[in-house]
Amino acid sequence: MYRLIEFIRRIYVVLLFVLIQTIALSVYSSSTHYTRAKLISRAMGVTGGVQGVIADVDHYFGLNEQNEMLARRVAELENQLDIYRQVIDTLQSNEAVKQSITEATAQQLQHYRYVTARVVVSTINRPHNYITLDKGTAQGVEPNMGVITPDGNMVGYVVECSESYAIVMPLINVDFRGGGKLDIEGDSENRIGSLSWDGKDASRVTMSDLLEYANPKAGDEVLGNSHYFPPMMRVNVGEVESISKSKNKNTYEVVLRLATDFSDLDHLILVYNERYKEVTELEGKMKK
Repeated sequence: MYRLIEFIRRIYVVLLFVLIQTIALSVYSSSTHYTRAKLISRAMGVTGGVQGVIADVDHYFGLNEQNEMLARRVAELENQLDIYRQVIDTLQSNEAVKQSITEATAQQLQHYRYVTARVVVSTINRPHNYITLDKGTAQGVEPNMGVITPDGNMVGYVVECSESYAIVMPLINVDFRGGGKLDIEGDSENRIGSLSWDGKDASRVTMSDLLEYANPKAGDEVLGNSHYFPPMMRVNVGEVESISKSKNKNTYEVVLRLATDFSDLDHLILVYNERYKEVTELEGKMKK
């Protein structure tokens, strides 16, 4: 008790100063609407600056992880390129076949465009989650661009753009609608389903309308199936965790554990199919 009293006696001047300053600020802030607004504005400015510094520090310490992920992705792409090189070498003796394959690949790729962007803000605990990116129309971003992580996992698609920013609807949004397919051998028509989110768990989505002939199994990988991405691009959605029959007993409904960690997004890749509007409008006419 004696030590506490002695400590207070030593710093009572500082405590008295803080108390008087607090009272003065309280009186000043309540004197007029202008002073109150001015103080709030200053406080928000300081808070925003601190949050910006924290975000930059988090980004800096996350660079090693990002670099490792990019290195793995480069290694995967190099392996794929090596396979293509071997195929081309095998076809060297047949120029006609080689030329037809090269032209077909070029035609598939020429109408796809890629943009990289960084996440500014994202949410994971709302029914209508969204992601804001630091690129907009000035950098070539447009609505209906597919969005993936650097290691090829599906994120969502762009729904709105301004000159400098873009809004992405992620898989974990109750309004999200997309397609997926089981990555197993067999009739591709029987392996396709519809992806949706129930608004509960940000690490799981549902794939429904999967025909019974698909015969899904726990652990099966599910890839994206849409016009957002090139046909040869493997966009990983997740893997089958549980399986149940739908009410009509003719289709399966499976729960997928997502490959994307939506709580840890930083740099993303945007893919634009310049023929997206053309093909979706044509398909829309067929559904009428």
